[in-house]
Amino acid sequence: MEKNSCPPLSFLETHDDTTGRFPLQILDLTRLTHLTLYSCGMTGPIPPDISKLRSLIVLTLTSNRLTGSFYIKTNIWHLYLS
Repeated sequence: MEKNSCPPLSFLETHDDTTGRFPLQILDLTRLTHLTLYSCGMTGPIPPDISKLRSLIVLTLTSNRLTGSFYIKTNIWHLYLS
């Protein structure tokens, strides 16, 4: 690893500070193991490309107004969508 580089992000949690649609930039964080977007006021469809996050073991999207279905190709241990 270079002196000024950061390791890949594996844990992302936020709440109450994202609005609108699911932030598609998150789909580029392919080494995420934990993704929690709780009570962010997100609306619209869950992007089908969420399946790119193959390292996920925890996915929390509760207290949003997301719609649709998706397929996850991971070994998710905890899935919270209510």
